Amino acid sequence: MGKTKMLLVPTVLATVLVGGMLSGASLAPTPAVAGEQELDMTNLKIVENLDEHGRCLFDHQVYPGGGVGYKDSSLPYDDFEEEGDRLLNTLRAEVLRNNSSSILDVFSDPEADGLRVIVVGERKAAAEGNTVDQLLAKSTPGQQALDGLRKMGVRVDVEHTAQLSLESACEVEARVKSAAEQPETRSTFFYSVNAAEGRLKVVVPKGNTAFADTITKQDGDKVLLEYVDGELEQASRGNGNPRMAGAYMKSWTGSCSTAFRVNSNKLITNHHCDRAGGASWGAWYGSQAMGFTSQNLWTANVDIQLLQSAGSYSGRMYTGQGVLYGDSSSSLPAYGIYPTYLLKQGDNLIFSGGLTGQANATYNTDVGCAYLADKNGNPWWTCQMFRTELPGGIGTQGDSGSPYAAYDPANGRVIPAGIHTGGQGGDTAWHNNHSGFATHMLAISYLYGGANIG
Repeated sequence: MGKTKMLLVPTVLATVLVGGMLSGASLAPTPAVAGEQELDMTNLKIVENLDEHGRCLFDHQVYPGGGVGYKDSSLPYDDFEEEGDRLLNTLRAEVLRNNSSSILDVFSDPEADGLRVIVVGERKAAAEGNTVDQLLAKSTPGQQALDGLRKMGVRVDVEHTAQLSLESACEVEARVKSAAEQPETRSTFFYSVNAAEGRLKVVVPKGNTAFADTITKQDGDKVLLEYVDGELEQASRGNGNPRMAGAYMKSWTGSCSTAFRVNSNKLITNHHCDRAGGASWGAWYGSQAMGFTSQNLWTANVDIQLLQSAGSYSGRMYTGQGVLYGDSSSSLPAYGIYPTYLLKQGDNLIFSGGLTGQANATYNTDVGCAYLADKNGNPWWTCQMFRTELPGGIGTQGDSGSPYAAYDPANGRVIPAGIHTGGQGGDTAWHNNHSGFATHMLAISYLYGGANIG
């Protein structure tokens, strides 16, 4: 496979709305074929019963085996057409699954144009495995992935430069979460593994000094602090006909947005839009029913549930303005799953909020888990996310459940990437450039039994 075809570090060019059409470029995984089958919740049940070690791996996107919906349920990358995507995801999962006590993460070197992969290990574990071949000695899928990458000209190096391993990172995460839950140090936050720095990055609202001081005292050499304006909140088009991704809806619980179709007869939104479950949602204009909420993924700490029982749902995504700025009826087909775990900082995605509309978003980093506040200021724990950067005036309460996607001009569609789950709150924060948080599409499909998206 030629270098220009690889998606090891995929790039999605900037996307703009011009005369109702989107312009941009990306390479695409295989489209999903919509089906009418009901969802199999076997994978969710497996995640619910994971031990502490298994949950640590799952929260860092290494899925357990024994499930359904994929050729190898622990490696759910069947929808990735580009061989490089599948091989690199497999390599990462198998390295971490077999070496979580010594390895922190695996990432593609941004300075090497996707042709060099770095396995980052803990400094004190340098003697335990200096080559990737040693790390994958007990993993046949990992060895096969490594061989495939090498045939494509990709170099895989091991560097023991980190302050901690994945297992010790999960221990730090537990201490950080505990501090955030204490009355005297209560705070919203989110964390991400910063493999290049070899530490755990913890992002904290400015002013929460008691919390920041506590976690620095606990794990100062293993933690990298970043301060942002505003609290970190869950984010809370038009007539809902047809019902598709990016529609704006309201009920007695508040307002939210919709995302992509699942198995052709359900629609995704956030679970925090209706924690009790079963609420009936209607479109912003008139009495168009959007459906009842059901089948949430909260037991896996994933802030997702489905809308169903409202007739047909469309496999398209709204583009253009949201109802806050004038509304839009333009749309594009939306299907497949984009390999967001391989994005690098600065890559572009399309955001399409039911309230605030379409805009370019840039990928920042994988988040893992976050402690976000709801509209009443009550924090709760949500995982399987990535961080984005959004322009001012885009992505606020009312946009929860909105889609992120990559544009595929060759097929005239967008490729589902994630679901908007939260961001920096307060008028000052969201009116300026700010961070958003999205739930990984691959995690959603996996927990719904390898469900078709679109």
